[in-house]
Amino acid sequence: MKTQIPKLFHFVFGLKEQTEPFHLAYFLCLKSCIEVNKPSAIHFYYHHEPYGDYWELIKPQLTLIEVQLESFVQDNKAYENHQEGQFIKAAKLDYAHQTDFIRLKKLIQYGGVYADMDTLFVNTIPDELYQHPFVIGREQGVTDTLTKQQRPSLCNALLMAEPNSAFAKAWLQASYESFDGTWSSHSCQQAATLAAEMPNEVYVAPQRYFYKHMWTQQGISTLFEGLDNDFEHVFSMHMWNHLWWDKSRVDFSEFHSGLINEATILAVDTTYNVIARRFLPDQASRKNIIRRILKLPEHDEPTPMKKSSSSILVPEIVDGWELSLEQSPTRFLQRTSGQFFVTNDITNMILEYCDGINSVERIIQQLLERFPNDGEDISKDVQLTLRDLALNGAIRFNQTAKQVAVTPRYSPPPVSSTQAKLCIGMATYDDYDGVYFSVQAIRLYHPEVLDDIEFVVLDNNPSGVCAEALQSLGHSMPNYRYVPGDNFQGTWSRFSLINQTNAPYILCIDSHVMIAPGAIKQLLDYFDTHPDTADFLQGPLVSDDLVSLSSHFTPGWSGGMYGQWASDPRAEDAANDAFEIPMQGLGLFALRRDNWPQVNPRFKGFGGEEGYVQEKIRRSGGRALCLPFLRWIHRFNRPMGTRYALNWEDRIRNYLIAHHELATDPNETIEHFKSHIGATETANIVARVESEIANPFYYFDAIYCINKDTAVERWNLAKQQFEALNISHRVQRLSAIETPQNHQIGRALSYRSIIQLASMNKFNNVLILEDDVVFDSNTLNNLAQSLAHLSSVDWDILYLGTGLQDNQGHRVASDEYAREVTRDDEFSAKALVVKASSYESILNGLPDNADEMARYIKLYQPSIDHHLAAVGALSQFVVEASLVNQSVAIDRNHKSS
Repeated sequence: MKTQIPKLFHFVFGLKEQTEPFHLAYFLCLKSCIEVNKPSAIHFYYHHEPYGDYWELIKPQLTLIEVQLESFVQDNKAYENHQEGQFIKAAKLDYAHQTDFIRLKKLIQYGGVYADMDTLFVNTIPDELYQHPFVIGREQGVTDTLTKQQRPSLCNALLMAEPNSAFAKAWLQASYESFDGTWSSHSCQQAATLAAEMPNEVYVAPQRYFYKHMWTQQGISTLFEGLDNDFEHVFSMHMWNHLWWDKSRVDFSEFHSGLINEATILAVDTTYNVIARRFLPDQASRKNIIRRILKLPEHDEPTPMKKSSSSILVPEIVDGWELSLEQSPTRFLQRTSGQFFVTNDITNMILEYCDGINSVERIIQQLLERFPNDGEDISKDVQLTLRDLALNGAIRFNQTAKQVAVTPRYSPPPVSSTQAKLCIGMATYDDYDGVYFSVQAIRLYHPEVLDDIEFVVLDNNPSGVCAEALQSLGHSMPNYRYVPGDNFQGTWSRFSLINQTNAPYILCIDSHVMIAPGAIKQLLDYFDTHPDTADFLQGPLVSDDLVSLSSHFTPGWSGGMYGQWASDPRAEDAANDAFEIPMQGLGLFALRRDNWPQVNPRFKGFGGEEGYVQEKIRRSGGRALCLPFLRWIHRFNRPMGTRYALNWEDRIRNYLIAHHELATDPNETIEHFKSHIGATETANIVARVESEIANPFYYFDAIYCINKDTAVERWNLAKQQFEALNISHRVQRLSAIETPQNHQIGRALSYRSIIQLASMNKFNNVLILEDDVVFDSNTLNNLAQSLAHLSSVDWDILYLGTGLQDNQGHRVASDEYAREVTRDDEFSAKALVVKASSYESILNGLPDNADEMARYIKLYQPSIDHHLAAVGALSQFVVEASLVNQSVAIDRNHKSS
């Protein structure tokens, strides 16, 4: 299709006399436009030319066009007719009305894209939007100042038009006729009216595209004080400058233009800052930017360190690694009077005595020479400190430096041995306040149940700023258990809580939910009277007014989510009996632990679980019930933003995975997202998910690759293979347990750790890879054929084989794709699949610590391969078609002396 709208961008500025230098925010607007959208040209219209350092930096990249003011606006008497107009005129904000007319005239003349100067471009405007004759974005509805009626509104802060657009011409004429001196009657609301009358001449873009954060107190707070890092399908952010720019205006926000500066943008993570910092000037050298923050001279000579009584001022980037100030963890860095101080002793020593050293071994050697009496502590602590610093984002390694991999090793936490009757579990991500008040509200307002419950908190970011505080809650709560959840993210983590307790009953809540007094006791009583219940129990959500209720979801699509809040009259009286519901939000649910239907472990991110879980319960013979007494409130508003990523692809992927598992029709889901985020983007996501489901590796519930922290290059090579197989998003790296005295000890413990993890999470199977595995070019086809061949075979362990070989080690053709392993086989595949049927047998025979494993390997089996071969009760098969090229011969008839 021929592009109708040219990639010519228009900005209007300087319609009033310039009394202050061109602000950094305006520089970032233009710079982000240039770098994100790569326009053919930028027309910059002005009446009074800007001035200042930032103006001189950006000016050469603009086409400057001087314009005259609209006399129609200047001389209009409509401002006098009402309070809003009088305010606009008195505050000298009528220049914005001048812009309303200039922008439309220039779009009619040239075509292209117009944007207000308080815009920040985030993602490239997609080509499909340039195919329309006119594009305008939807904004939140507004109340008409004169009629007091709520009206739909389209925002004119970003417009796209073909030259001589019929819609633009009609809008300009209507603006002259309807102008009344208010903010939006002639502009935004007039556009909404015309869009309804001329639907073929205009495309109304979803609010998310250009105005995700609206001109409300909450919207402005999220932009400049909170952190919403979900930028999927957000092409620009509008700042609504007139509501907060001046420091004296505090009715919308105490934030003001003086708080937008390079230092703050670099040092503080907010929705605006994390995007804006990409476009800061002078980014050729990261070192000079950090020097500018610390107010240090911009030169290459090392700056002497200034010492304080307890810490060292960070003076310089150490060659080979650098401080990453965007996410400085308070554990290692604290800021005092605008300066950053390192507070960890080992970190201090590294900074002071190891300048220029980027090898971990050389750092240790240097410190041992300086502190010979502290050798034991230094050798033990340096690698841990570097690992923690990197894990917390405090240091970053250059490509040429020896890297320290920071993926945490997973050690499954012990399942509680307490005799709690009910486990109250919650998953969290950097939400200490939510967890604190949820747990303490239960302890304070439900004292009658404290002897019968335990709390389990699964932390999805155990290296984050809240981890230490979350863990410390257990010091004052005997029935509180903290679980670091490195391997669980998003939706799956909520359900993995089920496997973290021995309590017979589970109450799972979001980490920012409070429960009505007495409701937990009533829930325990319900379980007493229904001890074998197979039902999925939920309760009415109470609104913030503490009056209105939502007892369930009705099936149906809205805003990218399946299910819409609804209320059944039976929920109004807490004394009413339970009743069946189709589905409900999963901020609170309860069930018997043994009746939990495993959620698909392929889910990723957030979304897709409402309705899916209830359907799995029904298919296993249970019901989804609303218990009217089980009332709860949920904190929905997050003015400081969320700390975790949300994106549409994860959500759509989860819905499609659920459809595939339940064998339901996905067409309604696909059509909804086409209308919600666009047909092209939806089609691309659907194609990727369908390709993933068709991939034979989709068969595996989980895929782990064992890799040493120091073997960075091997991990990078392995990742390249995973990407070629289109499974990189599914493979989780497990930090290998290293035992230098005998690597087979650590190898066996690493395998055991993965199998224990799979057992705890009730995976049907798990694929275990070692990082030196090399996949064959025919892997996908051969694996698909092999799994099909084995579909009717009862097996426990499957080696992804290297193919049949002759006595010289050369491959030979095979008519079989898989066969049973015999004791005459001699191989140790670097890739094997373990089924749930074998977990217990393998784990029972393998020690769980290095000392006992060393003894076991010395006396009994010299490797994990020999151990698996010796478990005679297991049915073991090998894929004979070629899948992997890396193997090591072993003697499966080995007998220990």
